[in-house]
Parts: sequence; C-alpha cells; structure tokens
Amino acid sequence: INLIVVRIWNPKVMNDLSFWVLVKLALATRVQFGVGMRFHLSILHCIFFGSMFAKDYFDTSSMLITFILIGKYLETTARGKTSEAITKLLDLTPRHALMLTPINGQLDEYTEKTIATELIHIGDLLKVLPGARVPADGRRRQSSMVTGETMPVTRKVNARVMGGTINEGSSFIMRADKIGGD
Repeated sequence: INLIVVRIWNPKVMNDLSFWVLVKLALATRVQFGVGMRFHLSILHCIFFGSMFAKDYFDTSSMLITFILIGKYLETTARGKTSEAITKLLDLTPRHALMLTPINGQLDEYTEKTIATELIHIGDLLKVLPGARVPADGRRRQSSMVTGETMPVTRKVNARVMGGTINEGSSFIMRADKIGGD
C-alpha cells in the first residue's frame, strides 16, 4: 500500500518533473487562456491593427504591478521610520536612577543609591534631580515636572509623572507605579 501511495503522490514522468507539476501546468494553462483570453486578444488586436481601434487591457496589469510595488516601498519606509521613532523614545529613558531606601525602617531618613533603571520595582521610592529625566512612571511625592507640553507644568503632590520627561523644577521624590514594558 505504501508503494501505491508513493507512486500516486510522487510519480516521476521525466527526470525531476513530477506528475503534480504537469497537473499544475494543465490547470494554469486553462486559467491563463480561459480567463485571460480577453487580455491576449486585445494584445493581438493591438499588434496587428494598431492600438487606435483596440481596447487596451494590458496597461492595467503594468499599472497594478507598479502600484503594488510603490505600496510595498511606502510600507517598508514607514516601518523603518516607526522603528526609528520607537528607538528614539526608548533612548529618552535614563540609564540610572537614584533609589531611596529607609534607614533602619524609619520613613523620615533615607539613603540614596544609584541603580540601573532595569532594577527598579513597582513601589520603589526614587529621587529625581533638577534637569534629570524621570526613570519610571509613578506618583510624585514633592515638587514640579514637565509633561511634554511646550510650557512646563507644575505637578502637585500625588500627581502622576511619566517616565522619560524632564524635571524642570527642583528635585522631588516619586513612587514608581509602572516600569519597563508596563
């Protein structure tokens, strides 16, 4: 039975030409000359009698291919520009942050430690210095902030701050709400 199945699915007519290649050729020929007959007759009419009296259908295919290629080019260009913009946005986040940790469990005295932004966890207290970028999204505990508008916007206590924005005012302490891909 395996030999019969192999011969049906993989019969070789000549060298590397299989039976299924011939079936595909027969089906494609039928479509090409059946459906495409109008196209072929218009080409022959243009060749023998000139294009003044013929209905030109073959220019449509070249225009269609041209529009498809232009569309693919525009899509590739847009995709490249989008990835550039995402890379630039990712470059806005700082590489390091000042993390505050309480001394001996007291909430009024903190030690400052510089850490990589990848090590920030939700709920960490961070200190943002004047002119520095905010390392993560979170809630402001003290002072002012810029949100991306043309003019600086002062943020009040417990207001939301966004990662990557610049602190135009004095330093403030924030609690991280969202980090990394969040």
